[in-house]
Amino acid sequence: MRMTGLTRKTILSPAWHEKHPLMANHLFGFEKWEYFKTFVKYAFVGHDIDTEYVEGEGDIAPFEKICMCAMLARRAYLRQTFCGIYDRAPGSITNYLKEWVPVWGRIGKYMSELSMEKTHNLISEDMAKEFKTKFIRPDGEVVDYA
Repeated sequence: MRMTGLTRKTILSPAWHEKHPLMANHLFGFEKWEYFKTFVKYAFVGHDIDTEYVEGEGDIAPFEKICMCAMLARRAYLRQTFCGIYDRAPGSITNYLKEWVPVWGRIGKYMSELSMEKTHNLISEDMAKEFKTKFIRPDGEVVDYA
């Protein structure tokens, strides 16, 4: 039987996001799946996050927990929704969110405190062209995909 719809496997699948190009914005607030993965790669430096496709089986990977938090922030899904998507008990979902929501909060706090002019200069010198191209306009303004 083929798995379709919103599942642990499909959420992480580049092929699924290619077939459903609006879902990255709907679920995570980013125009494209690759943009969300790029953001995570740079925003969560130091957390050793692997954003490459995982099969969505076994233990919940840190990247999957980050995805849960992004969906919680974007869509305000109830815990039971995550239980259904990830096939985990409510207590496990609560623990994942307790672990990663504060990390998201710190990243958001740091980003909100940065001067866009200074940030643009830092990105120009120290950060990958990939991130700059996708998220920073030439005038230094952050692209809003919401």
